[in-house]
Amino acid sequence: MNKRGFTLIELLVVIAIIAILAAILFPVFAKAREKARQTSCLNNQKQITTAVLLYAQDHDEMLPDAASMWGAISVDKGVLKCASKSRLANGYLYSNKVAGLALGKIDHPETEAVTGDGAHAATGATTAIGDTYDNVAYKSTDFDSSRHGGKLIVSFLDGHVELTATIPATSGLPFKGGLPYTTGLKFNFDAATLSAGAVSSWADTTNTITVVSSGSDQPTCVASGIGGRPSVHFAGGTQYLSTAASVDLFNGNASSDFAYFVVVNPATQTAANANIFDYDHAGNGSHGMVLQTTATNNDFAVALHNTGGGWDGWTGSTITLTANTPVLISLVKTGSTATFSAGSQTKSISCGTADFQSRTLSLGNLTTAHNRGLIGDIAEFDWYLGTVGASDVTAMQTYLKAKYGM
Repeated sequence: MNKRGFTLIELLVVIAIIAILAAILFPVFAKAREKARQTSCLNNQKQITTAVLLYAQDHDEMLPDAASMWGAISVDKGVLKCASKSRLANGYLYSNKVAGLALGKIDHPETEAVTGDGAHAATGATTAIGDTYDNVAYKSTDFDSSRHGGKLIVSFLDGHVELTATIPATSGLPFKGGLPYTTGLKFNFDAATLSAGAVSSWADTTNTITVVSSGSDQPTCVASGIGGRPSVHFAGGTQYLSTAASVDLFNGNASSDFAYFVVVNPATQTAANANIFDYDHAGNGSHGMVLQTTATNNDFAVALHNTGGGWDGWTGSTITLTANTPVLISLVKTGSTATFSAGSQTKSISCGTADFQSRTLSLGNLTTAHNRGLIGDIAEFDWYLGTVGASDVTAMQTYLKAKYGM
């Protein structure tokens, strides 16, 4: 009796069928495994949040503080393991935004995050920032939305847990102290002085200058903006804030040394030359000053003008800003030169004799007559009149970068 084996064609057909079945079934298995990991994380964070709430019940309705949270709650080590990040001893974060608060002080527990997927390594205190602690969320970047198909699991103060694409609001790093340099400070606009929502006016902390909106088209204060701290978001168009009358930033001496520091997050924009701030160069001939972005295929650059008043008319693209990336911009004028910086990039500018007078100061746009609306956020703007030494410039830059997590 002759034994008949498989022909090559038959073998190839079988292999092809197996490959097709594998292509169909493997994604199903992968989705099933991911669903199991999600369920594990949901259960883990539910247990952690329950432990946090039990702790609060035993401690006069006070939530655990950031320093002691993970030691204060009694959960098994296995509960701290995220199935998608099994190498981490603790794969979850506790929100510093609720740390140490009384339950009664939180108006909407159903939207206030307690825990979430992510990681944060403790850091020591600096002159501007206090200690941070392991597995405590201070900034939006601490959360990890890559674990579960572009989403993350978050637990909330009312006890529910959900899979979401929305990064929870954060508190920012534990900032301490005030400005490290105040000599000659003309104004300090800090969005932390504002309430969340539409901004009709913004007064600087020295109470010398207030900028107001043009009417109903108002920018918006975002509670968790740049580095988890408040910022004012301008949506382009006619949104801007401006002084109601001219102000004199030079005390009548246009040749004075000065310095400014601006924390900004430029986004995509519809208008070229979108103003971050403007010391009314259009309303007063060519003698004003403007800090703006220049968009070409979403390429962001900084421009500084005073073409008629002695600046070199520089509108360069040497310094480039990255869209949706917060940056500290500073300019320090000493004598006939100015050092302009954006992040780690620096440019030296030659200065002639300026002719600055009292001007209108605007943030986010010039006026409704100009299509120069910024799409992006401004968190802080500090202006100094007089010579600011190198060590004080460094102190300000270090302070602001630390404050806004740059």
